[in-house]
Amino acid sequence: MKKLYFLLVILLIIVCTGCKAKYNLEIKEDLTVNEEITALEDDEFFSQYPKSSISRVIELVMSMGKEYLDTNNYNVEKIIEKDSGVKITHEFNSFDEYYKTSKFYAQLFSDFGYKKEGNIIKLNLEGEINKDLNIVDRYLIDEAVINIKIPFLVISNNADKYDSKTNTYTWIIDEKTDYKKISINFDMSKKHFRYEKSFLYISIITVLIVLVSILIYIIKKIKFNNQI
Repeated sequence: MKKLYFLLVILLIIVCTGCKAKYNLEIKEDLTVNEEITALEDDEFFSQYPKSSISRVIELVMSMGKEYLDTNNYNVEKIIEKDSGVKITHEFNSFDEYYKTSKFYAQLFSDFGYKKEGNIIKLNLEGEINKDLNIVDRYLIDEAVINIKIPFLVISNNADKYDSKTNTYTWIIDEKTDYKKISINFDMSKKHFRYEKSFLYISIITVLIVLVSILIYIIKKIKFNNQI
């Protein structure tokens, strides 16, 4: 079965096949960037360990990459739930800083195109998914989900999924993926227009206008009748 590996050096928490990883990138209105990487194993894997030992197992694996993460100012925390693993986060002061210093996106994609043309930002990541079978199985995962959340108007994209409520674009890389391209262009001068929320506001305003109009009509009618 084909498998891919993702963030090999950093995500040492991946200790068997079947693990799923999620990469969240949030670009904020002030153009700061939050990067979050989560890798989780399910109960089936951890069932081989006593419940009291799960935390220790995760800590032991995390310790192998702790120095590297600390050096690069990444925060690491354990997740002990139904699916347990690790979450790694970093906040960047600008997109330029993220582009130049992030240690993660290059682990999966060989090419990262970043262009700024006036208020337009163009992002393009692409490359063959590394399926080197010489890599020990414990570093392989079955699926990686990449989410990019943007507060601005997106001009074009090739996302696999889209959440209109949060303006989040999602790409999925699974065991069948040999090559992946992520493309998204957005305009920093324009906010994301959320149709559902705007429609609600318009509906409320319309109802208020109708109610006020009816009220005014009733008041005028009463005054007219009183004058007769």
